[in-house]
Amino acid sequence: MSGNSERYNALDTIRGLAVISMIIYHTVWDLVSIGVLPRSFLISAPAVVWQRSICFTFIILSGFCFSLSKNPFKSGAVVFAAGLLVTAAAFIIMPKNRIIFGILTFLGSAVILTALINYALKRLRPAVGMVLCAVLFALSFNISKGYFAGFPLPASLYKNYITAFLGFPFRGFASADYFPFFPWYFLYLFGYFSFSEMKSRNMMRFLKTPEIPVLNFIGRHALAIYLIHQPVIYAAVYAAAGVIRTYAALGINSELCVNFCCIIYKLML
Repeated sequence: MSGNSERYNALDTIRGLAVISMIIYHTVWDLVSIGVLPRSFLISAPAVVWQRSICFTFIILSGFCFSLSKNPFKSGAVVFAAGLLVTAAAFIIMPKNRIIFGILTFLGSAVILTALINYALKRLRPAVGMVLCAVLFALSFNISKGYFAGFPLPASLYKNYITAFLGFPFRGFASADYFPFFPWYFLYLFGYFSFSEMKSRNMMRFLKTPEIPVLNFIGRHALAIYLIHQPVIYAAVYAAAGVIRTYAALGINSELCVNFCCIIYKLML
């Protein structure tokens, strides 16, 4: 949004809320990974909706903000490089939870491709683009599972890491954070066309809301917070779990700590 003299504070506020939601979700994920909370929670309907709401927000916002960037190629390269950093760090720190083609890798790729085809995209009416992308996203949502619009896809599409990047993972491919180019690029473009539609209808003024300092700060520094939050949370959760285990080994009643975690779990349900 640096390409505008006036900042659209509502975008930072929404992004800030999404970052906070993401941090809480990843805290729960870490509690599950060390056995404090049941693994069944992460596959429950509330948890799936929660996780999807976070990623949908980030992807749509990224597409929406594309046209507000002074240098999308640079922005895309920075985000893509951050994605590679996350991948490398996960291999070193958490090899069992490796991250290949995570959300940052996808977002960086989406920004760069959109910058390359931006002129062609501008020729399409925004409302038509929004509808088209929404339909394509829905139809292709399960291509990583072998289906398009409910119809099975040829197994020959699922070959290697290149096809996995595109949305066709090969047998045995695993990633703790997997956002292939398709179908998610259609959601990104939905955000891209949403910006043009709002601008054409003179609705951007509604995004010039009063600043909410804490949320706007978090929203403006979302990438940096994303890069550091998981190691910090994981270290804190792992340390807390170590304390609880130590108490248990010493015969000290740790029921209060366990009950506290259970209360948090029930509140999230």
